[in-house]
Amino acid sequence: MPGIQQDSAPEEPAGSVGEFILALRALKVGAGKPSLQELQRRSGVPRSTLADALNPRRRELPKLEVVLALVRACGGGAPEEQRWRAAWKRVAQATDGVRIQSAGTDPDAPLEPTAPTAPTAPAASGRNFLPPGPADFTAREKEVLSIIEAAGTTAEAGPALLAVDGMAGVGKTALAVHAGHRLAHLFPDGQYYLDLHAHTVGQDPVDPAAALDTLLRTHGRSADSIPAGLAERAAAWRAELADHRVLLVIDNAASAEQVRPLLPGSGGSLVLVTSRRRLVSLEGGRSLSLDLLSAADAVLLFQRVLGPRADAEPEAVAAIVELCGRLPLAIRIAAARLRHRSSWSVALLVERLSDERRRLGELATSDLAVAAAFQTSFNHLAWQEQRVFAQLGLVPGADVDARAVAALVGLRTDDAERSLEELLDAHLVEQLQADRYTLHDLLRIHSAAQAASLPEAERENALQQLFDHYRYSASIAMDAMFPHERHRRPEIKPPNGVTEEFTDRTAAVNWLDTERSNLVAASGLPGLPQHAIDLSAILARYLERGAHGKQALVLHERALRLARAAGDVVAEAGALRFIGLTHLQLRDYQSALAALEEAMAVLQEHGRKDSLAAVLNNLGAVHGLLGRLDQSLHHFEQALRLSRAEGDDSNEAIAVGNLGLIHRRQGRLEESLALNREALELQRRLGNTIGQSISLDNLGVTCRHLGRLDEALEHHRQALVLDREGNDRTGELITIDNLGLIHFLMGDHAAALARFEEAVTLSGQLEDRTSEGIALGNIGNVRREQGRTEEALQHHRTALDLIRAHDGTLNLAEALNNLGETLSALRTPEPALPLHNEALEIAETCGDPIETARSRDLLGRVQHQLGDQRAARELHALARAAYLRMGLPQAAALAARGCCP
Repeated sequence: MPGIQQDSAPEEPAGSVGEFILALRALKVGAGKPSLQELQRRSGVPRSTLADALNPRRRELPKLEVVLALVRACGGGAPEEQRWRAAWKRVAQATDGVRIQSAGTDPDAPLEPTAPTAPTAPAASGRNFLPPGPADFTAREKEVLSIIEAAGTTAEAGPALLAVDGMAGVGKTALAVHAGHRLAHLFPDGQYYLDLHAHTVGQDPVDPAAALDTLLRTHGRSADSIPAGLAERAAAWRAELADHRVLLVIDNAASAEQVRPLLPGSGGSLVLVTSRRRLVSLEGGRSLSLDLLSAADAVLLFQRVLGPRADAEPEAVAAIVELCGRLPLAIRIAAARLRHRSSWSVALLVERLSDERRRLGELATSDLAVAAAFQTSFNHLAWQEQRVFAQLGLVPGADVDARAVAALVGLRTDDAERSLEELLDAHLVEQLQADRYTLHDLLRIHSAAQAASLPEAERENALQQLFDHYRYSASIAMDAMFPHERHRRPEIKPPNGVTEEFTDRTAAVNWLDTERSNLVAASGLPGLPQHAIDLSAILARYLERGAHGKQALVLHERALRLARAAGDVVAEAGALRFIGLTHLQLRDYQSALAALEEAMAVLQEHGRKDSLAAVLNNLGAVHGLLGRLDQSLHHFEQALRLSRAEGDDSNEAIAVGNLGLIHRRQGRLEESLALNREALELQRRLGNTIGQSISLDNLGVTCRHLGRLDEALEHHRQALVLDREGNDRTGELITIDNLGLIHFLMGDHAAALARFEEAVTLSGQLEDRTSEGIALGNIGNVRREQGRTEEALQHHRTALDLIRAHDGTLNLAEALNNLGETLSALRTPEPALPLHNEALEIAETCGDPIETARSRDLLGRVQHQLGDQRAARELHALARAAYLRMGLPQAAALAARGCCP
């Protein structure tokens, strides 16, 4: 901790409190600018008290013990404390008419005058009418500081106004009253409190004229001197406060209109207003929206209310405050219930609150209830806003936009948006991002209860309208993203009323990304089976290429159950195929194989050929990834024959490209080039950007194997543009890794590392551990070439662990060879030998001549290091012959090393 500066305490008698505060602030700067949180930790003084002491607008000295605690927290020892104590006393004695805080023990205690050593200001004539502050008031340091800052502006700018708004139970009154007691000493002419009862059960909101009558009487006016009219009373109140400094807490206000007549017109007063509504039309004031407590502060409040029992069950306490939505009222009620039930454990209350159906009922005592607080807010809404709030309880997702609400309720979009904004101002909905509305967890339960009271027919109609909106919007978004596949998706007619519009692919992607969770949640709505089946078919390509596997499984498995229940064979086979593709994307190859084989069996049993070519293409892909290249080739050839016979251009293009990939993996690189060029042309005719990207990537890989690096680089660059335009995250990951390999072979290690690190990040986001292992292995290869072999070794070991756990074929062979090559570079060939032998066995079993040749090449190097030159020559001869047969440049490199006869 930085030491205190030797000249930080004033040596000469200071002329003002302001100079002393500036010196305190300089002390903090000289100590390295520690945060208030850090100073609180060092001193034990609350952050709000420290912030108050350092406020440059304050008019009186901070408490001496606060000053000394601050000095110690900034690194000062006993001599510095003595100098600051003397400086404090000099300012206290030199300041005429300024009330000095006593050196009491409670840093939050009201400020009291010291025994005068010089003439002082007249004693305050006002009285304090504030209710008691909550003894367990917790946190809110930032908000208290905002109120203190507002109080600091009253002298120069006249009366100050701060309106505190927030949802029911968030602690607005507690904050205002707590801050009022803290600031009472600044307003010697009185501290007033007035509850306007906007949301008090069984009471009407207080009329402004009646409120003024109360305030004038409290201030000392006799009943017969109070005017009759509202305007006259307001003028009389302003006249009373014109030369006074008072604090006025106006609690539980309904509107700006209710508050406006109560405001002072001049003088140095402070008005704190609390309301469940945002009082946006209240002129001349600041606003402070009170949010939920942080998780840590919520736990602290619970502990303060319950007492020591909370310390024994910290995990249960954390669970309770989350079940309470970190709403102070709910937390206080929950803790109070436990406090009066000594036989209950905290865990028992967690269990009771976990049932959403009874949660609001549990959060109630004899005089407090969360549900009642919410209900009073609801009762003050206009009819249309009540209807919108109730039907929001039907929404299956986490948040909605105005178009979805318009469809749900049957409104125009602008009317729905106006209602949502009213609910937002009333703190019955939240807006965590622009144009999206959500409900606090407890308000969601309350809204669902309101929805349950609606007629069943109204609920069913609302949900159908919402799902109609989602289904149609998803359909036209997919048309914008994948127009070439429009004929393969269900044809959805536009619903009545609100519809989405997508001007381009980017807008469609953004909408799908935003609404994805809602779309999947909507598929679980009861009574709309065809909607869920359609949504599965509509979103399948987006979910697959966007790598949203977990959500895809939820949607497609629901569709499968519903299709079987309806006896819809085509939909059943389609859902099975989508499930298979999802497992393929998740690299669960056995599950993918099982689902696709079942889909084929369903189609064959019922003589359906309309999607058989697609299933064959998918089966070929799975067999290829399992290393069964001959079976993969057979499926792709079948898919090509069937698609041509059926005139299925889309699956023909896919089959041609897949055959090109298999030819490459089996070492027929020229045939691979020809097939991938044909596939690229077919995909361009179809306008299939995903297919084009895949074909370009496959061309790039084949060119890389052939040593045609410039061509490969251009192919991959074109593919990456298409991947990103189409939001194809799966394709993007593959392309990025391929680009890194080209840069590596070109000798641009910096560019290669950048691409591989990008691939690691993206694979982590997609939870693709195999791709993460591949990218880490490639980083290891670069590090090995840079001579950083120890780093390379760590990367290769991590990569091998990931791939062995999540993949078992050629990727594993490559990882084994990478690790073995690095061990050889470290002059430890013995452990490399079994790695290369395992890789060779895998590559030969799969029928992949390229990785087979590489395994033999590396095995030869190990044998050379071990001194078995005969074995090394034999292995290198076999590797070179394979390289020559495939036309690969490694043949020349092997010969140049002089390793072959």
